[in-house]
Amino acid sequence: MLKFILVGSLFGVMIACNNSEETNELTEDTVTNCDCNDLQYDPGYNNFYMEKPRDGYTGKCESFHPNGKLALSKNFKGGKVHGDMISYYENGQINEKKTFDKNFQTGEGLKYSEDGTLIFKALYDYGREMEIIIGNSY
Repeated sequence: MLKFILVGSLFGVMIACNNSEETNELTEDTVTNCDCNDLQYDPGYNNFYMEKPRDGYTGKCESFHPNGKLALSKNFKGGKVHGDMISYYENGQINEKKTFDKNFQTGEGLKYSEDGTLIFKALYDYGREMEIIIGNSY
């Protein structure tokens, strides 16, 4: 049963992100990530989508720096930012790492300097900053 759920999820991401011809075989070549710039935000539905505002995007999007290195990686579920969102400096170091639950930041929020030093750490609950552990609010 778990295999069917995983395959179904991958197939849905492939269809949403890739407009190429359908295939019955899922391989590394056929499953791609969306460019975050291709997603649109609809304030009326409070969600992100590819084609129709009511069809909230589920999957992962990425964007890249001009040098080709990863700039941003975000996960979505039903049009909401859900899961990890990680931004990167052009040198490849992590800039910020946040976790979201249906568009609301939750758990640890981390900010690093370009050399990889942790400069800010806070705890969030449903979008509210609850406690600053390292650094100042920014």
